[in-house]
Parts: sequence; C-alpha cells; structure tokens
Amino acid sequence: MNKVLLASFAVTTISLLYGCASDRGMNNDRGMNKYLSHLVGQDIHVAIDKLGVPASASPLGNEKVYTFVKNDCSIRVTTDASEQITRSDYDGDRRDCQKYYDALDD
Repeated sequence: MNKVLLASFAVTTISLLYGCASDRGMNNDRGMNKYLSHLVGQDIHVAIDKLGVPASASPLGNEKVYTFVKNDCSIRVTTDASEQITRSDYDGDRRDCQKYYDALDD
C-alpha cells in the first residue's frame, strides 16, 4: 500500500509542477513575455491592432510609452521616435490578462 500511495503522490506532484512550469500556467509570465517579445521591432500599430486602443500614450524623452488596460491587466509598450516597439512589459496574472493572451496568440 505504501508504494501505491508514494507513486500516486509522485504523479500528483509531477503534474502540479508541470502545470506551474508550462507557458499556459495561470500565474506564469513566460507565455505573456514570449508573446510581447514578438512585438519588438514592429510598428506600434501592430500592437494597437492586436491589443486595441491604448488607455494612454505618454512621452518619455525620445520614447513614448503606450499603456493598454483591461480588467486588472496592464501592458506597457515603449516605442522609439520612429514608433518602432523597443520593449514591453505587463502587470497582471493570467486570468486578468486572458484577453491579451488571446489577442497576442494570433
């Protein structure tokens, strides 16, 4: 009986660890970072087409920071003077950012 219990525990633990480590894990940011990295080098209009109208666009020196907000998820996309995306980040968990995940997954 001990071996069966131990094997069951091992399978459960591995399943949980796999779920936490996968790109589709609820609080794992690797998936969103992967999707956002595909925007780097693209024109800001590519991000706008995928994410919708930004909630704000703020100048920051020679750059501009666009902020997209849905639910409790915000995505910041920074562009250079030619409106090319240079970097991005986000704040929120998978549940809050699901609409953005779906939009960027196209």
